[in-house]
Amino acid sequence: MDRVLISYLQSGKAWVLVGAGPSVEMGYPSWEQLASYVVDAIKAEQRGTDLNKFDVAMNKHDYPRVFQEAENILGGAQLLEVLREKLKPVHAGRIYELITQWPVPVYLTTNYDDELQKHLASLGMSFLVYSNGEQHLSRLIPDLDGAIFKLHGDLRAEEGLILTTTQYREISGGIEWQYWRTKMISMFQLNPMIVIGHSLSDSNIRHVLEAAKKGAGVVQPVCWIAPDVSSKQCSELLYKYRIRVIPYDNSDGQHKNLVKLVENLSQFVPSRPVIHIQKQIERISASPLGANAAAPGFFVFNAFARHENFEDKRVDVVTSVIQSILPELNDKGMFTLQDALEMSGWPKDLPLQSGLAQQVGERAINQQLLTPMGDKFRVNPNGMNLAIGNRESFNHMRERFKQGLFLRTKRDYADLGDERAKLIASDIEQSLVGYFREGGLSLASTLFSADQRVAVPSSIIPFIQLASARYDDLLMRQAFFTVSVDIFVHPESADRDYLGRISQGFFAFHVLGVFGDAAIERLNHAKETVWLVDSDTQIRALALEIQSKGVEIVSGSEYPFC
Repeated sequence: MDRVLISYLQSGKAWVLVGAGPSVEMGYPSWEQLASYVVDAIKAEQRGTDLNKFDVAMNKHDYPRVFQEAENILGGAQLLEVLREKLKPVHAGRIYELITQWPVPVYLTTNYDDELQKHLASLGMSFLVYSNGEQHLSRLIPDLDGAIFKLHGDLRAEEGLILTTTQYREISGGIEWQYWRTKMISMFQLNPMIVIGHSLSDSNIRHVLEAAKKGAGVVQPVCWIAPDVSSKQCSELLYKYRIRVIPYDNSDGQHKNLVKLVENLSQFVPSRPVIHIQKQIERISASPLGANAAAPGFFVFNAFARHENFEDKRVDVVTSVIQSILPELNDKGMFTLQDALEMSGWPKDLPLQSGLAQQVGERAINQQLLTPMGDKFRVNPNGMNLAIGNRESFNHMRERFKQGLFLRTKRDYADLGDERAKLIASDIEQSLVGYFREGGLSLASTLFSADQRVAVPSSIIPFIQLASARYDDLLMRQAFFTVSVDIFVHPESADRDYLGRISQGFFAFHVLGVFGDAAIERLNHAKETVWLVDSDTQIRALALEIQSKGVEIVSGSEYPFC
């Protein structure tokens, strides 16, 4: 087994590009079969058509040419209708089942089917599907998580579809697809990349091969699991293209040996955690956090109290609030800082202090968020571009989180159906502000706790019950309550990504004193207060401080932190 390939997968950072192999293993039609179906459709519907061009293309295995000629005769819409009818699996497959359990944050595919999303959803994993347009590909950044990109489009629409000879020629060299080629090269440069299910001898993925050649390097080669590659070819590909080939025999054309290879590989790779919903309501009611409930606040308070640049943090927080609403401010034209903050939810009866206002204004100008216009401001175009990018990232996280809520609801309350499950997911997401207002830091600490024994604070129960009362349907109420609790008891990566940022944002917005002098006075008062702290908290705090100094702590059976 290839050590580089295993190290990529064990890192949890590798992206996987999926070709036809896993779909063929499920009995999806091959390119040759799809081309044959199209020729048969033309024979049946277009009697008297000269089929010589089709025969020549089929004999040369030039299937994009077959689809090109068919499009000329049938038109794009009818061609896609014929292909959609035939693009169905015959049986279940093992490869998709395995590769969707790998800890992979982003999948890319040239396939037209939806098997990646279906298999990930069956695991309860929330992944959003994107196409190959410039706006969608702009989301492909190194730390992206929970996304599937269809690099060749799909059969639902002609836009973005790569199927015919003309379309392959355009994506390989046309100016309108330059953004695609640039993004592919950068993708191979920035992330460990694994390719599975693509044959290196297939001329139709030459554009992918070229992107890998330009993007891969000696330190981070592309790992390509490919059929029927000789040892000599493996050496040449590593030298010429920086592609590290992991070959397998595919003499039967059904990729059966690929299944065995992936099964063996999976033995060395930690599976993606599969979270099953459990009923936690009784445990929450009976198990309050108890005496240690204030410990998270204690550590967070100390972390902020150690820093002397408290005012600087306030400026950063207020500036980030302004950045979050730049698109809305841009529509407003000219505005004051107070106008901007009130649009974001700042209390209208609390004017911004003059000193803080000056610092925020200077920071926003230096960061090219705002342009001064006398005593007012306009949105800077550079700031607008930054805000749009950040908002797209936010929207991805939010939609992924909502999809995860939908999957949880469907998994535990299948009788609700898709529409009601989507409504519940949307309502829960909109209720989050209230959740964090009621649960505060305790909810945030529960969200990030690795200890599944930590209970959700019982104080949130009345709020969730009140929020669920919007439904007359008892089953919807139960689903709303259970899923709301479960995202904190059993958070998945999508939940931590989205909720973590929200909880930390609310904490910073309020605790750092951005609402004026009263909060600063509370902080100063807290610094001067004599704190009586339980010995359990002192021991843990001492252990963390010692660790921060680089001193190794040896655990004992009776005193785990001493």
